[in-house]
Amino acid sequence: VSLALLAAWLLAAARSIGLVRTARGRPWSSERVGLLTLAATVVVFGVSSLVDWTWSVPATAMLALLCAGWVAGRGPLDRAAGTRPRPRAERLGLAGGLAVLALAMAWAIWQPLRSDRAADAAAAALERGDATRALSEIRTAHDRNPPSVEPLFDRAVIEQSTGDDGAARATLEQAVALQPANPETWRQLGELELTALRDPRAALGPLAASLYLDPRSRAGLADYDAARRRLERG
Repeated sequence: VSLALLAAWLLAAARSIGLVRTARGRPWSSERVGLLTLAATVVVFGVSSLVDWTWSVPATAMLALLCAGWVAGRGPLDRAAGTRPRPRAERLGLAGGLAVLALAMAWAIWQPLRSDRAADAAAAALERGDATRALSEIRTAHDRNPPSVEPLFDRAVIEQSTGDDGAARATLEQAVALQPANPETWRQLGELELTALRDPRAALGPLAASLYLDPRSRAGLADYDAARRRLERG
């Protein structure tokens, strides 16, 4: 979706600046130079965000979005600015679509925050010794942010605290199924097999998968070495 939006913006920017075939030979007016400057600002912001946290700074990101919107909204270079407005129904449709998109983005940000609050409540309940309440809260945390494995990690800890290592294993297997490319999900499962279930042979598989995904993980290397040593000692 992000790549599709980028392609759409590049096409709109090219039409506004006059980089399309039909605009070849047109003079570089002050407006055209200004549009090119704004577009260059957006491109620099995008390239910088690939290697740095530029996009996470609100003032910088809002400036880039403003420039991107101005360039894309200008329209073709051969059209005078401010002429031939879109039909009212089309403008209302676009406004409604933007409102829906804004609400969806706000919901996508709000849900993980609500999940974190439920996870904090689960930790507080576990500290009080109320494992039942802790499990309820951590399930709520997972329901509010299903793509995240952090609530599953916390749930496995709670289940271990109640002595239900089998349930903890099932929870971590769920985390692996949810994010199989995440080395931490495999490491957590292998560590449970090694420490709580005391089965180094069963632990080697998940730990090897974790190291395959992240060969430089110190925790993964330590757990894998510990499993190998225990297995050699019999």
